[in-house]
Amino acid sequence: MLAAGPLSARLQKGSYPRSVVRGRFEPGMMNSYVSLISVALYIFSIFYCADSPIVSRIGILNPYSLLHVPLYGFLTFLLLRAFRWDKKPNYWFYYAITAFLAVGIAVLDELNQFGMPNRQASITDVFLDAVGVSLALFLTHCARPSLRPGLVNPPNRPS
Repeated sequence: MLAAGPLSARLQKGSYPRSVVRGRFEPGMMNSYVSLISVALYIFSIFYCADSPIVSRIGILNPYSLLHVPLYGFLTFLLLRAFRWDKKPNYWFYYAITAFLAVGIAVLDELNQFGMPNRQASITDVFLDAVGVSLALFLTHCARPSLRPGLVNPPNRPS
C-alpha cells in the first residue's frame, strides 16, 4: 500500500496514465513531447534568425521571397504532427485552427521585422506564408485517405 498523501491518492484514483506510474513513457507520449518541442524551436528560430546575416545572404538568392512557402508549409506540418489534429474525427475544425495559428505566426513575424533596421515587413510575405500553409494542409489531406471515410469507403446505397 502506498503512503498517505496527495500523490498516493492520485495514483489510487488512477488519474495518472499507467505508463507514468510505472516510471516510463509510452512511445506516443514521447513523440508528442518531441513534436511540441520541435514546434517551439522552429518558431523560435523564425523569430531569432529574422535579423541574422545568414538571412541577408539567402535574400540574394531569393528575390521574390518564395522561401516563405516551404518555411511555413513545414511549420504547418509540425503543428499538425504536434497536436495530432489530422487524426481527429472533426479534422476540418483543427485544420482551420492550424491555419489560423500558422498565419498568425506569419503576421507576428512580419510585425517583428517591422522594427528591425535591416529588414522590412511585407504583406506579400504574409500572403506567401498563407500559400505555404494552404499547400501543406492540402497535401496532408490528400496524403491521408483515412481522413475521408466517405470518399474511400462509400456507404452501400441501393441502386
